[in-house]
Order: sequence, then C-alpha cells, then structure tokens
Amino acid sequence: MSQKPAQASTSVGLPKTPQSDVKGDIIFVRPMKPLRGRARLQSNWNQAAKEAGAESVRISDEITDAEIGQQLHKFKYMERKYHFENLGLQTIFDVDTGAFLACVCKKCDRASQCDCQTESEITNERGHKLFAYSGGLFAFRAPQGAEVIECNKLCRCSLTCGNRVAQKPRDVPIEIFKTKQCGWGARCRVALPRGKVLGIYTGTLVRREDVDNLPPEHIGYVFDLDGTEIRGQHNPGDKFSVDSYDYGNWTRFVNHSCAPNMKVYCVVFDTIREVNMPYVAFVASRDIPAGEELNIDYEPSAAEEIAAGTTKQKQKMSPTALLCRCGAEQCRGWIKQ
Repeated sequence: MSQKPAQASTSVGLPKTPQSDVKGDIIFVRPMKPLRGRARLQSNWNQAAKEAGAESVRISDEITDAEIGQQLHKFKYMERKYHFENLGLQTIFDVDTGAFLACVCKKCDRASQCDCQTESEITNERGHKLFAYSGGLFAFRAPQGAEVIECNKLCRCSLTCGNRVAQKPRDVPIEIFKTKQCGWGARCRVALPRGKVLGIYTGTLVRREDVDNLPPEHIGYVFDLDGTEIRGQHNPGDKFSVDSYDYGNWTRFVNHSCAPNMKVYCVVFDTIREVNMPYVAFVASRDIPAGEELNIDYEPSAAEEIAAGTTKQKQKMSPTALLCRCGAEQCRGWIKQ
C-alpha cells in the first residue's frame, strides 16, 4: 500500500534533466547527451566568462552546428587577459610592482590628487587633470594619442572606485549572430548608453614585426596597439599587436562600419605605460538600442582624413583592399587590409 505514494513523491522531486526512471527504491538515471556544436561552444564560452565574473555570451540559433568550424572548437575564450606564447613578452608586461604609480585615496574624486594619474594626459582647458570617466561612463575627454590610466592593483581605493571601469567584469550580455552580408557579428541584448564600456580586445600578444609571419587566416583578427601612435608623427618604442584567432573573446566578432556605434581607446591598469602594451577597450559612442549590431571603424585614420578634407571619400581601391559591405550612408567603399 505504501509503494505507489512513495513513487509519486519521488518522481515529483526529481529534476527534469537528466531524465530518470524510478523502480521501487532504486533510481535509474539516464545519462545526459553530451553537448555538441553550437550548444557546446556556447557552454564553454559561458563557463570562461563566468569564471571572469562576466555576463553571458549567447550564440544565436541562426548559427547552425554546420557553420561552426573545427577552428572555433579549438578557440580558447579569454574574457579579459592577454595570452602570451612568448614568455619574454610576458616578462615585459608583468613589471615589478615597484614600477607602478599608486594612489592612496579612500575615494578617487579628484584626478589631480591621485598619484596614479601623474602621467595622465587627460586635462581640462586650464591644464587640470581629469578622470576619463564620469558616473561609470567614458566621458570622451582623452585626446588623440592619450592612454587612459585606471587605478591599479596597488592603489588603495576600493574596487568600486569610479576610475576602475574597463578592468571590471563585463556586465552586459552579448549575443553572437549571423549578419546579412558580413558573416558573424556581435550585438548587445540590452540598450546601451553613450559612454558604456563593453569590454576589451583580448588574444595573443605579439611583436608588430612578427605579424607578417602569422598564417594568412590570422590577419583579419589582428588589432594593433597603436592608440598612442599619431598619424604623421614619429612614434618611438616597441610596437605590439593582438592576434585573436586562437585566443580571444566576443570582440573578435565585431565587424567594421564606416559609421560605427563604438569607438576604441587604450587603457592601462595591469601594467605600466612605458611597456607599450595597453588594453584596447570598446565603448559605445552613442546610445545603442538593444539588438543593434555593434561595430567599430577598422581604419579610423581614413575617417580623419575625410573629415580634414585631405582625401576624397571615394577612392580607387588598392589591390589589397577589401570591399566594404557595411551599408552605411557614408560608406567609404573599401577597407584597407
């Protein structure tokens, strides 16, 4: 008489997955099918994002298992760190703590009083130092060629300091989806205000002179750390690039647009300015509605030349240029490669 109620009670308490059968006092659990294709990739990426404290990364159902190549299954998702295959470069990046300038502020509210801002080039018209952020948003105060210096691991301010923005875990969910003409792209599933910092470009750090030795398929995923290099001026010091073909995060799927809704800026917090290895942060340059594709200008210097009137908007494509398919009204027609 007690057998049936026991069965009913046990089955009600069982989770929906994995499926199970109950026979007497023995529970037979059916093993879950292993994740494959898109679901497996999404699970791996989300696990890595979760370990970094970041929000989710979703791969749209529009992308089929057949469209996910073997290379992406080998791809290592890294939310916020560089990968170093060259240990010599890692040694350069991981400078001794004695090289850092650190502030002793309880609350960083005046950049002029923060010792970590000693080398910052962000100032107002009177020459007084300013923070790059206001209310947690990028304030677009950094002049061309200036790096944003955030508070670092030696600063005494709390992790909620207003000058710790790009270094914080990504707090908006991202979706990778299939665009109409440009392959895969990235979009945010919530609306973004102007100045919202979405994340940093990660991958394998390489010397600039070694980029030409990379396999051809890597070239489209290389981002030069040239935020401090000003067109028409000599830029001394070592130069580096980031290759996100084998290691990286969702930013590797961000496409080009001649009228982008994001800008990039260089930011330093894990190392010091002198090593020329900043992170590249992606920030909304205007209010972005939920679901709109996120994009940047792959060649902002071309836009600067057009704005300055030093070149024509439509030029004859060079042999190495790629046809631009961004669809913007002011499309330049090509992307330099």
